[in-house]
Amino acid sequence: MVSLAAKSVKFSRLSTFSTSRFSSLLCIPQNECTWRRKRSIHTSSTVEVSEYAYDDHIPDDSKVTEKDTALRMAISNLSGEFGKESMLSLQRFFGARRAPVISTGSLRLDQALGIGGLPKGRMVEIYGQEASGKTTLALHVIKEAQKLGGYCAFLDVENAMDPSLAESIGVNTENLLISQPDSAENLLSVVDTLTKSGSISVIVVDSVAALIPQSEVDTVQCGSSRDVQSKIMTQALRKIHYSLCNSNTLIIFINQVRKNLTLVEGSVRADEVTCGGNALKFYAAIRMRISRKGLLKTEDKATGLGISVQVVKNKLAPSMAKAELSIRFGKGICRKSEALDLACEHGVIVKDGSSYFIKGRVLHSREEVLSYLSANDGALDDLIRTLRYIAVGNEISPLDNATARFAPYVVPAMQNIANALFLARLGTKISVSTVISPRLLGQRYPPSGAAFVPKVLPYIGSAIKFLEENNCPLLANLHTYLLYISNPKGIRLDHALFSAPSTVVRDGFYKYWNLFDVLVDAIYVAVEKYGGNKVEVVV
Repeated sequence: MVSLAAKSVKFSRLSTFSTSRFSSLLCIPQNECTWRRKRSIHTSSTVEVSEYAYDDHIPDDSKVTEKDTALRMAISNLSGEFGKESMLSLQRFFGARRAPVISTGSLRLDQALGIGGLPKGRMVEIYGQEASGKTTLALHVIKEAQKLGGYCAFLDVENAMDPSLAESIGVNTENLLISQPDSAENLLSVVDTLTKSGSISVIVVDSVAALIPQSEVDTVQCGSSRDVQSKIMTQALRKIHYSLCNSNTLIIFINQVRKNLTLVEGSVRADEVTCGGNALKFYAAIRMRISRKGLLKTEDKATGLGISVQVVKNKLAPSMAKAELSIRFGKGICRKSEALDLACEHGVIVKDGSSYFIKGRVLHSREEVLSYLSANDGALDDLIRTLRYIAVGNEISPLDNATARFAPYVVPAMQNIANALFLARLGTKISVSTVISPRLLGQRYPPSGAAFVPKVLPYIGSAIKFLEENNCPLLANLHTYLLYISNPKGIRLDHALFSAPSTVVRDGFYKYWNLFDVLVDAIYVAVEKYGGNKVEVVV
């Protein structure tokens, strides 16, 4: 048997080799490599000697350098022979730690998908029975893509696009490309061309079941065209899949289901199948099946539809997750209702009986809360953003005797939670951060000269490094009145209460009337001094 120490030495060398050599080649963040190394080291306390059967001895640094040089030379030669876009251009595949996504417009469905939305550069199939909300869901994805500044295309094969419904959902129809190709071949060619352009964020094909082959258009056929349609889809999807390798376009295929009757042991079995053959099942990174649950009624009047979305296939996260959604007729997915339910589940909104406590308000019914969120878009946005942060430690400070002993554990806990979110494919939607107090600032005036107290630098420095590497914001509690109470001689009351009649603080060309703005700028300056150039401050 070989002791853990011997095993650790070997993994230490391998991890050093991976970090120094592959970090530039594969673009894997160093903190991820560190986490993987720790998992490997502590898998077991002992290891059989036979584990080293493939290695005569522990590789030394000179051999590592030789292999490194040989690998770089091989990749250089192959890049020259096949081009930089060959399959050996590893950085093209591993240049990003997380797949970029577009929200579905539903918080619950984003959670069920495991990555926070639908992935760019992939195909997605949404299928189900008629009138189950498939097109409505696709329009919500278009809406979210347009909010990010993207261009979208809707290929209306069924000739059923309702511009007024799309506008009521929030789609900018003036900035939406709409086409009705006359054959399956032409439509799929349009999809391939738009994908290659790289200028389209989302392409929706509605629907695969309505695609008609050109041969069926030109001739009168009495038989089935299922085989022809399947062949066309197979050939076209191969080309489109290749085009997606160099594109961030999200392609959504809406499909319908049919019943395939088969005779099994003397009895007839009805199997559910989708149209267009098996090619789309293979190439789709995500497949979602939508089914109707029932009508939503208000005073015996149908006002909406309840649906269930099951993630049947997911190449980027665990599959088979479900999400229950509500669709209001003429309005789309009930985002406010979802946000309210999730906020109550996570304690962001406190529910006591039929009363709801939200931002200092007491609302006495669910309908009253939904009306409040409808009338205050800012409150809804704040609520959704709150659900997307995990704060580790609330104003933990090395300067405070009551919390100083917890300071060394904050950043390791943040890292552990970030690793767990990454494994659950939630890293793109949930940010891990910590909450600080402006009391950590040793100097606040002027804001351009702000700096943290030297005693907190080891703590705040490691936190800033984590936030910078993981593209997470820094949360801050800016209680201006409490700062005034603690230092009434040094802070003017009107300065703390936003009521100063004129400039209180001057900093070069900048003028400050209130303490809140001073603190925000001071924190930004202090954070940037310790490497947090990209760290945003969220109050």
